[in-house]
Amino acid sequence: MSSGKFQKNFAAEQPVKLYKFIAISFLLLTVALLAVILFMSSKRATITIISKTEVVDVSGTVDVGKGSNAVTGAVTTTIITLDKVFSPTGDKEEPGTARGTITVFNETNSNQPLISTTRFLSADGILFRLKDKVVVPAKGKITADVYSDTKGVENNISPTKFTIPGLDEAKQKVIFGESEEAMTGGITTSGVVSAEDIKQAETVLLGELEELGKKSFGQIAPTMNTVFSIVQNTFETDTEIGEEVSEFTVSARATVLAVMYDKKEVDARARNLLMRRSVNDIELVEQGDADPVVSLESYDLARGSAVLNIFYSGIAKLNSDSKQLQKVMFFDKSAEEVREYILSLDHVSSVDVEFKPAWIQTVPPVDSHVKVVVKHVD
Repeated sequence: MSSGKFQKNFAAEQPVKLYKFIAISFLLLTVALLAVILFMSSKRATITIISKTEVVDVSGTVDVGKGSNAVTGAVTTTIITLDKVFSPTGDKEEPGTARGTITVFNETNSNQPLISTTRFLSADGILFRLKDKVVVPAKGKITADVYSDTKGVENNISPTKFTIPGLDEAKQKVIFGESEEAMTGGITTSGVVSAEDIKQAETVLLGELEELGKKSFGQIAPTMNTVFSIVQNTFETDTEIGEEVSEFTVSARATVLAVMYDKKEVDARARNLLMRRSVNDIELVEQGDADPVVSLESYDLARGSAVLNIFYSGIAKLNSDSKQLQKVMFFDKSAEEVREYILSLDHVSSVDVEFKPAWIQTVPPVDSHVKVVVKHVD
């Protein structure tokens, strides 16, 4: 009887032990799986990339006026002439006649004629004479040229008031002169005219001729810009090289070319050139702050066309949206492998790789656990 009970109890205990074993095993597996999940979810990687920006330049040409690919514009010329007085290099000084302009006032009710050589006396007692006869209108004024009665640097006086000694004292108070600028020429410097003097004079004239040419074309349409250039010029000098003079005159004649072009169209061409500068998608090119620099390459007056050079600067930097920086590129890579790869790319200054927990060795292969940060510096 007891033996039968033992067999029944033993048979009943076997399934219970089996169930306990299965339950405990399942619990242990569950705990292990949770541990793995917690371990995997705790792995994080932050990759910080410092990108250095660089200035990039592009250049090209654009047709103006004629041709299917030409921008809107026009080509024209004008003739400009100019005479200018220069002084030769040298240090030989001699007394000269000071000259200048004064304003003569007449506060009386009658016109006042003044003959040439009429004397004008400054407040400091320096005497000047009227160059040409004038008539000063009643209750009015007139400008006139004067020259010093004597030679010498002391006649280079500052702006002042003048009386007219030839008039009676009463009229001197109501008919008088005033200067607004200093008198000059009281001392002259002479020297020997050299080839360098003439060359420098021609350089100065070329600049002034171009400026006069620009003004002669008048107001240009708001959307149009213009490139100016002197395409022909001649010079004549009234003095031979080697002569000793106080001054010499150079006469110039120039043909000034104006190439007018639509600024918006040329700017668009420059931007297209810049955008094509990108090596691949790792590089991001942006426009610079300055406008394109435009200069003349060639022209054809008969056709009314020209070719312009375009020079444009922009900024190139690392493209944070590049395929080469996608997170999958770094999965299961060590910190050193990540650095080596990123530093091989253009526009990268430095790389920092941070793992959490600190003891993990590779980038986790989970997109949401990887962070790529790109910082741009100048």
